[in-house]
Amino acid sequence: MMLSAKNGHLSSRIRKVDQIKFRDLVSALLIARNVPFSLVEWKEFRYICAYLNEDDKQISSNTGKTDVVKKHQARKDGIRNRLKLAPGRMFLTSYMWTSVTTTGYTSLTVHFLDQNWELKKYLLNFCELPPPHTGENLSTNLFAMIEDWGIEDKVSNITLDNAANNGACAIIMQSRLFAKKTLFNKGKYFHVRCCAHILSLIVKYGLVKIDPAVLKIKQSVKSLKNSQVRTQKFLDIVDTLGMSGIRRGILQDVKTR
Repeated sequence: MMLSAKNGHLSSRIRKVDQIKFRDLVSALLIARNVPFSLVEWKEFRYICAYLNEDDKQISSNTGKTDVVKKHQARKDGIRNRLKLAPGRMFLTSYMWTSVTTTGYTSLTVHFLDQNWELKKYLLNFCELPPPHTGENLSTNLFAMIEDWGIEDKVSNITLDNAANNGACAIIMQSRLFAKKTLFNKGKYFHVRCCAHILSLIVKYGLVKIDPAVLKIKQSVKSLKNSQVRTQKFLDIVDTLGMSGIRRGILQDVKTR
């Protein structure tokens, strides 16, 4: 309900809810905050909507899911059109992760200059990658993504990490693009190895030399984190030594950082 002033008197009027706009806002919320589709059926959410407008039409979780899928498809169509209009070649980057449950995932990102010579970057795919993770399977998976987006004729290079299966993947992809006569510069610089991964390998090799010392530090940190009493004693010592200004807790290392 909204209040408006007219001739010095207050009058009330009910604002009609635009159901299309409401559903668009709800789908944006579901995507942005990564909340479950069942949010729209939570009684607390429906109480809020009913409080704001008694005539509001509630939606189901299936409707919320449908709206999210439509929004995703609209976004995908928009990106596909930008890729189609791009005047030049495109650079790809791909990476593979293994989750704590040993499930493999892969991603594909495209980089290109648009019609206004502005550098654009889009994450085209992030999906599960079934085993085995051989070079042939990786290349088949990546090529299917590229063809789905309709950019196989515009690819110039791809960056992959330094793993052996990625080397085989790049060779297979290169031969397929060569057969389609779309390979840029005869594939001379097609496979660009990831510099960050190479540096990581160098650092890890160097750390082997000090493994005994690093292992002792790891074990000490693990011991402290496994006991609140030991953690508190450690922080008390930090205060005693006048180092309280850098109290940030006790952190364990992460292999990938």
